[in-house]
Amino acid sequence: MKKNTILASVVALGMIFSVPVTSYANTYNKAEAKSTLVSVRAQASEDSTLVSKAVQGQELFVLEEQGNWVKVKTQLGMEGYVNKNDINIKRTYEGIITNQGVNLRSQPNAQSKALGIVNNSDKVLVLEEDGEWSKVLFKGTTGYVFSKYIVTEEEFKSGVSRSAQRDSEKLLSMANSLLGTPYRYGSNGPSSFDCSSFIQYTYRNALGVTLPRVSRDQARAGETVSKNDLQPGDIVAFNTFGAPGSITHVGIYLSDGNFIHASSSGRGVRVDSLSQGYYSSRYITASRILK
Repeated sequence: MKKNTILASVVALGMIFSVPVTSYANTYNKAEAKSTLVSVRAQASEDSTLVSKAVQGQELFVLEEQGNWVKVKTQLGMEGYVNKNDINIKRTYEGIITNQGVNLRSQPNAQSKALGIVNNSDKVLVLEEDGEWSKVLFKGTTGYVFSKYIVTEEEFKSGVSRSAQRDSEKLLSMANSLLGTPYRYGSNGPSSFDCSSFIQYTYRNALGVTLPRVSRDQARAGETVSKNDLQPGDIVAFNTFGAPGSITHVGIYLSDGNFIHASSSGRGVRVDSLSQGYYSSRYITASRILK
């Protein structure tokens, strides 16, 4: 290949990554060749002309998917088709920053050089996710930001952060693992619980979050949310006896109108409904700890 042709291909490749932050429509998912040598063909067929080869680990840009075939662009600008089984596709998506003054770092660590600042509501193209860091493209600059500060547009509209979603998954996994544990008033677990110690134990051991011991204090520990806006992990509170409006029982909201709690009815940690049965008429309020 002539020197000028190579230079033109490199320039074209650079243009792919220089789109404005307000429009990522012309950016591409990336793929990595996973076979020793991956054939890039002119058409989506094993009988088609071979136009290039990609070595294992080589990065390709995904242009289009057609069944078992993927149209790709090589780093030198050549286009063709590869078998989907021969590559790993790394999907990109448009993310929205949820914090003010977030550093865009040159490497995925807090000690690396800050390349710039991204702010709340800024849009970035998420290229890769690796644990607590995400590789992003922002206004033509590629760098790394903390993953917890990035949400999808859908998450941004709902007000639920990705970190809150991950935390709720951990919390509910811990809570469900305790199903069937006996009820015992005043017990702090893990062999038995009362309603508030179940909440306290689950939050502490799943997330390292320390909550008050008493149910009425737990119900006031976070942000008050309406019954119609309940999300997994919210603390739901009830008046099972006592003065009107008092809080005597708590549980953790799961989904679909169900919550998990340590019940004194003789069955210990169990799942019940908020919309019907005993607890539907005794519901008082809910508190959100995960944000």
